[in-house]
Amino acid sequence: MTAYVSPESPDGAAATALVSGTLAVSDGGCLVLDGGAGERWLLGLPAGTEAGSGPSVAVSVGGETLVVGDVVSGGGGFHSDGWREFARVQWPDVPDACLSTTAGLAEVSDLARS
Repeated sequence: MTAYVSPESPDGAAATALVSGTLAVSDGGCLVLDGGAGERWLLGLPAGTEAGSGPSVAVSVGGETLVVGDVVSGGGGFHSDGWREFARVQWPDVPDACLSTTAGLAEVSDLARS
């Protein structure tokens, strides 16, 4: 499984809408946010996040370790228009299966266990 970390914004700006769901793994092996009702979002973690890669990845966001199955919430935003192209620019190695089985991109500026 792979987790994707967003680069730091040059102007320090960050989206602050409420983002919440359960950390899960997509069919393509990417860390996603499961919002329920079958809707999963590719997850762009905050700049500075320490993310591992492997069968049971853990991510450290702001000093808190999060794992698959954790219910989380934080600030961020959802992208559903043009997000696949954006994701390809941000993370050129993102598998096609991660892009084709998710509803969009959830980019978070902070994230914590709920």
